[in-house]
Amino acid sequence: MHAYSYASPPNRSLFESCRARSSARVTSSALVALCILAGAPFPAAAQSPGAAVVRAIHDRWNGRTYATLTFRQETGFADGRKEIWWESIKSPGMLRIDVAASDADSIQRTILFRRDSLYQWRPGRPVAPGRALVHPLQLLFMDIQWVRPEQTTAKLTAAGFDLSRTHETTWNGRAMTVVGAAAGDSASRQFWVERERMLVVRVIEPGPQPNAPMRDTQVREHLRTAAGAWVEKDMRFYEGLGAQAREQQTELYTQVRTDVPLDDSIFMPGSPPPAWVAAEGLLAADRAFSEAGKDRDVVDAISAMFADDVMAPALRGKFAKGKVELTAVMRQNALNAGARATWTPSRAGVSADGTQGFTWGFMTVRRANAADERLKYLAYWVKGAAGWRVVAYRRTPSAPGGVNSDVQPPAIPAASVAVAVDAAANERHRASLVAAEQAFSDTAQKIGLGPAFLINGRADAINMGGPTDADFVRGNAAIAESVGADSKGSPSPVSWSAGEAAIVASSGDLGITFGIIRPNADASAPGFPFFTIWKRENGVWKYIAE
Repeated sequence: MHAYSYASPPNRSLFESCRARSSARVTSSALVALCILAGAPFPAAAQSPGAAVVRAIHDRWNGRTYATLTFRQETGFADGRKEIWWESIKSPGMLRIDVAASDADSIQRTILFRRDSLYQWRPGRPVAPGRALVHPLQLLFMDIQWVRPEQTTAKLTAAGFDLSRTHETTWNGRAMTVVGAAAGDSASRQFWVERERMLVVRVIEPGPQPNAPMRDTQVREHLRTAAGAWVEKDMRFYEGLGAQAREQQTELYTQVRTDVPLDDSIFMPGSPPPAWVAAEGLLAADRAFSEAGKDRDVVDAISAMFADDVMAPALRGKFAKGKVELTAVMRQNALNAGARATWTPSRAGVSADGTQGFTWGFMTVRRANAADERLKYLAYWVKGAAGWRVVAYRRTPSAPGGVNSDVQPPAIPAASVAVAVDAAANERHRASLVAAEQAFSDTAQKIGLGPAFLINGRADAINMGGPTDADFVRGNAAIAESVGADSKGSPSPVSWSAGEAAIVASSGDLGITFGIIRPNADASAPGFPFFTIWKRENGVWKYIAE
């Protein structure tokens, strides 16, 4: 977001430093062009013209805009380098920036603006002591809408903005009110307010050193959310003004989400990255494997993301265990010969410790002299030294028909936690998950498959569906209807358990079970291998994908 010289990591150039991003956002308004400088009275008769502008912005948007915001920011520097900044904002006063080299890479450093203080740290290292800092850009683009106008004006005055001076002008074809400078003054601290939408769109400030060029922060473009709010989409940062301006930093914002739950714990110095950042990283890793494999043999493309201990359901009632065996099984399928594939995840979920997660989505397989085939896939991932790798995988055909391939909100915990190194606790988590799977089967023997799937599943759960299903079966109610259609009112005709394996994150909130489904009428039958992905909330395990 917006801030460049306010947080400078060691050995980084001025414009690599953190820039506090805040969101000027507005719902559509029938009252365009508020008469800030056209003689309209303001509540406090003695206030300065600049203070009147501050109050007008606050009164227009306080309580009418969203309180939280997350987004992906592609940050470009003058030397050609790029970084990905994952940003979390909670108004007023809290902004967290988690910096990575690319979408799928681990976080390299974190910058936190918390209630007029700045903190910085790197993973595995102590947090540097915070220092007091009122960030003008955070104040102007975000907090101005939330805190009392008197507080904002006091902070702006202390930061060097002269609120007694204002003038009107146009910029990029729009009417502006400039606060902090008289007409023709380009050497004073000033912020520009677009009068039609009441958005701060430009901030000019002196450089950090005496005689340094002025710094010019510009909002080039906004995007409008589904709720009608405005969020910056394209920000530019210049050193110098006019013909002397040199672009030093660019910021492009995507994957914007508003009014998302953000626990206060993520704004504590030294806290691990937010779960939503881990989920976006997992989605990026999944997409990256697809992109890297699009021109490769389909088996090579898919197996590139497998962990050495991957497991997948195979024929004859067994699992293929390990990358070598699973790859061999895939090559035995004649349909894979000479095929190419691409895939796109529709959803990700991650554990609170950020080490395990899942994705599901759609795949297109291309074969010579044959029509393209659409498939559905489900993968469970573990993050290690090499990054995210798949430890459980399944594909199934997607029947002809419409599907919803839109990216869904991630399945994430309310708060992130550090990875726990406690073997006894991890075993307790695993045992509780194995017991949940067993209880699931036991319940089905008493009340039937459909009811058991209803009470043991989440409202946002998915099932891969049958041969006639184009899309995933979504929601525990629909899944219960689907799996129990042939045995309504009867005990389950099959039994199962997590007899093959179970994996659980150290945070104890996400895990996967592997087992064999066997018909009750013939326990010696080969059965059908399965895996189920579970999420635990408030101490209760429920399936979220299978």
